[in-house]
Amino acid sequence: DPTAAPSSAAAPAGPADPPEQEQRTTSPVQPGDTAAQPAAQPAGARDGTTGETGAETAAAQGTEAIAAARPPGLLGQVKLKNGWSFAKRQEELYGRRDKEVFTAMAKANPGLASIFDPGPGASVNFPALAAPAPPGGVALLSLKRAENLAEAFDCIVAQATREMPLRLFATFSPEQGTRLYVIAARVFQNPEEADRAKAALPPELADKATVLTGFPRDTVFYSGLQTQPVPQSAPQSAPRAAGKPAAAPGQALPASPDRSPKPFVPGENPN
Repeated sequence: DPTAAPSSAAAPAGPADPPEQEQRTTSPVQPGDTAAQPAAQPAGARDGTTGETGAETAAAQGTEAIAAARPPGLLGQVKLKNGWSFAKRQEELYGRRDKEVFTAMAKANPGLASIFDPGPGASVNFPALAAPAPPGGVALLSLKRAENLAEAFDCIVAQATREMPLRLFATFSPEQGTRLYVIAARVFQNPEEADRAKAALPPELADKATVLTGFPRDTVFYSGLQTQPVPQSAPQSAPRAAGKPAAAPGQALPASPDRSPKPFVPGENPN
């Protein structure tokens, strides 16, 4: 019937509308647009990565900066090795063994069975004891800047010889922090003398050696340099063994006399 209502049959479906996401067009964000600015976090909001608030992070960074600018109470902790001489390790670091050193060591190590000879395997704290600054104009020859005391002592035990004794030179400054130098146990009268000593080293040592000629004004020193001129009649050093570095000219740094009693340890290794 021509007057009949249109058929209710559904017309064939056309192509589906694109997803809403595809219908959106992206317009470049102009500088100054609100969308270009990250949403401001409320006060006290925590970082999703660290779990810290901005105030906590700033406070932690400030604490680290303050700690780095303060002189250390300890220069490090070392686990003594079999065959090591505890007395010699102290002399290599402080340049002396006296009542002040023993008192400070005892205070820093209340749990040690013996402050004179803790024995292999003992973990020992080495306190920071201030020492006089080096004489003006002198130079030192550094063979290595160690990351910690254990590394410094290992270097000394492995590389020191009769012709080239080594020792530690520890310093602190707010700009540089704590530094531990393994140096030739001599004080040179000027940088030129130290340069000549450096040139006489084996290549593998000379390449890494540096001449120390000055320190920041606010440097604190922890290793005493008790210099003493070498007498003109001093005997020549023993001939160096093959492959060993020759003695460098300069002033010797004799070990300071031990003014405290040392217990006798049978079979003690001089290292």
